[in-house]
Amino acid sequence: MNMLECLGGSFDCKDHNQHMQKNLDTSFGLKTYHLTLGNYVDDGKIWWKRTNLKISDPSEPETKTILFGDCDHFSCILPEDLTYLCIEKNSHWVCLCDALSYNTYSSLRRIGTSDCQQMESLFCLSGSCSFCTKIHNLEVLEFQNLESLTVVCKEVFDVRQSLIPAGDIFSCLKKFNIYNCDLIEKLFTPQLVQQLQNLETISVEYCDSMKEIFAVSNSDDNDQSIISLPKLTRLCLRSLPQLKTVCEGIILCGSSKPSLYIVSCPGLKRRPTVKLIDGENSFGIFP
Repeated sequence: MNMLECLGGSFDCKDHNQHMQKNLDTSFGLKTYHLTLGNYVDDGKIWWKRTNLKISDPSEPETKTILFGDCDHFSCILPEDLTYLCIEKNSHWVCLCDALSYNTYSSLRRIGTSDCQQMESLFCLSGSCSFCTKIHNLEVLEFQNLESLTVVCKEVFDVRQSLIPAGDIFSCLKKFNIYNCDLIEKLFTPQLVQQLQNLETISVEYCDSMKEIFAVSNSDDNDQSIISLPKLTRLCLRSLPQLKTVCEGIILCGSSKPSLYIVSCPGLKRRPTVKLIDGENSFGIFP
């Protein structure tokens, strides 16, 4: 076992904490693993690619992945060296925080979530959350076909719970994709917008209720509000029938013009105002 470098397998969620924490300790020496927890019905195509450890992520050959299927277990402790968390076709979880936790700071860089009927939010940002407070290296966030999703981060109503800075989760975020989530209306709250300093690409497609992408604080003068996205290179908005505004203020980008692609957004009457650090305005495709 000391020579084992790659591991793949399926496990029952109920055995997760006991088995995973014992065998996936970082000192175990695994370079790559792909593990499936809970019931999962594959489509015969994507699943083959994911279970082939050598091609699961060509850009990162040492990816460590856990895929949660339809798991009804609500106390899953994740291994600290996990780099890719995937949740698919889960009909029980309402928020990732409700079911997942860490014992120590994580190495998680990518989260993908799809086809989860009950998922209403992804994070909570509560200072007492054993999931949110341990994530500091997240670079990619992708989710699709979440029919109950209304917010990215749910509000914490208990004033006794301190809120962790959103940057603890989103300060390293580079890529954000959302597809076919029809209940969410506002994508990034003012609290989240302030933490997107490393965001490079964002794609929002086929979200029927989406009205606003970057929200500004109610206390701000909307005409003068500036949202800083210094590393933004691409913004894609497609088939958003209810979209009213991208941003009420000005989007300030770096020294290079970002690629803006906006199509099939009939309710959007005004192009987003994007300015570069050197003061030049930049506008993209806007049919």
